[in-house]
Amino acid sequence: MQAIRLLIASASVQRGIATLGALLICMLAGVSVARAGCMPVPTQELRSLAELADRNPAAVVAATERDNANVMTASRFGWRQAARAEAYDTLSRPADARRIAQRMTERDTASRSALDVELLTGYAMDGFRVEEIAHAVPMVEAARQHQVRRSAADACLQIALGDLQRIEGTPERAVASLTEAYRATLQARLKQQHTLATEKLARVIDWAGDHLQAVSLIEEVIAWD
Repeated sequence: MQAIRLLIASASVQRGIATLGALLICMLAGVSVARAGCMPVPTQELRSLAELADRNPAAVVAATERDNANVMTASRFGWRQAARAEAYDTLSRPADARRIAQRMTERDTASRSALDVELLTGYAMDGFRVEEIAHAVPMVEAARQHQVRRSAADACLQIALGDLQRIEGTPERAVASLTEAYRATLQARLKQQHTLATEKLARVIDWAGDHLQAVSLIEEVIAWD
């Protein structure tokens, strides 16, 4: 970390700062939230599978290939499928990740289930075409209406909303949403959500050209870790 700070201090041109910002944003993927998911996972078995989706996604895809909802509890099956979707996302296969999370479009977005929020958050963050974003935004906004403010679920959905606004090309709205999520999660019990909010906010700010502020945000997450 000291070496990083010295490098920042010695950067004499904007180009060098931009390169440093991009490098540190890549480094953030290694911070020990350990997965790109947002909601807390209920059991150690399922947490381990979710974390493996980041480290060895092919193994998770293989492990969940034959999952059968008829022989598992609804919760266990759902969280295993959420890990499968996360694995596909890690493998840069967003269409497959969205296909798994598609069930959320067929469920009541008023649900307060952590699993439903996780699937909807993943679904929203895996949208890259304009029509997908247009479909996901109202779903996320509707789901937020049924969450307790400053809860983990509310933070996850607000982060998803900010990411959608970034992808659709409205960075000012994205910064506003992600800044609110960042401030709302400044407490230890929301560390996982705060790390994700900070990463997403740093990406938007870096894209807007404020590389030093992006670096500062990433350093903060590393310090939290």
